[in-house]
Amino acid sequence: MMSKLLINEQPLVVQPSLACKYGLLEAVILQQIHFLLNISTNIRDGKKWVFNTYEQWSEIFPFACERTIRKAINNFEKLGILISTDKYNTMKMDKTKWYTIDYDKLPDFSSSNAEDVNDNGVFPDLSENADHVAESASPSGKSCQLTSGKICQTNNHKTTIDYNTNTSPLPPKGESANAEHESQPLAENKSLPKNKNLSVDYTGIMDEFNDCVADTPISQVRVLSDKRKRQIHSLAKLLKQEFGTCDVKTFRNYFDDFLRQVSARKDRFYFGGGKTGWVANFDYLMRAETFTKTLEDSL
Repeated sequence: MMSKLLINEQPLVVQPSLACKYGLLEAVILQQIHFLLNISTNIRDGKKWVFNTYEQWSEIFPFACERTIRKAINNFEKLGILISTDKYNTMKMDKTKWYTIDYDKLPDFSSSNAEDVNDNGVFPDLSENADHVAESASPSGKSCQLTSGKICQTNNHKTTIDYNTNTSPLPPKGESANAEHESQPLAENKSLPKNKNLSVDYTGIMDEFNDCVADTPISQVRVLSDKRKRQIHSLAKLLKQEFGTCDVKTFRNYFDDFLRQVSARKDRFYFGGGKTGWVANFDYLMRAETFTKTLEDSL
């Protein structure tokens, strides 16, 4: 019977000489970013980029905690080997970072051989002693392999829109206009945080909402009922899952992005411009569906 510890899934590959120079985890991360860059179609300012949140990197590297992964990436950023930015994000509350590699900062690994990668994502030796290091690190003299069930990059910046369909949202009907809706995951491969003890500033969130909608047809919140607190808490889980935080500032960014999008609509649908005269309200913004549409810039 085959051992479950043997490779029976897509492996992560590491060059021993790179691991000796920067550390094992660092080498694995850099190698994976290099591999993803070679298959990436995300080109900005003449460079290929890959992007992920730290939480998504921890899904790719499940054998390391998020804090350790963050530290390893930060080390490469300080060395100038990894170039990172968030300027390509479509929403300011998006915590995704974009990465590319400055191959000139790597020893004996210039940009001229950046594309020299095989199907397993292995790049050329980093030094003249690479073969010796590989033989001492592995009986076969080949690169060490670390397995992970996930190597694919999550892309939450691509939205497919069918322009032949009516994209105007339907206003809530009947009791559902103010009913509490159970939060749903933003993607099939994500699960909500299990931590039920989130620290949520309900009053602060209400105040930020009221400040945001003060000069709009949207009504301000006057009563912070237990029902609304549950709605806020459910949305806080989604914010925590997507951005790593659910503080008042994150809620404010969400409110700002919602208003930015709906204000750009010529029909003023969310401000009462529809046939029914329906106007969005606090309860509507607390829905998981509304948050997802705002995140995808599809309101």
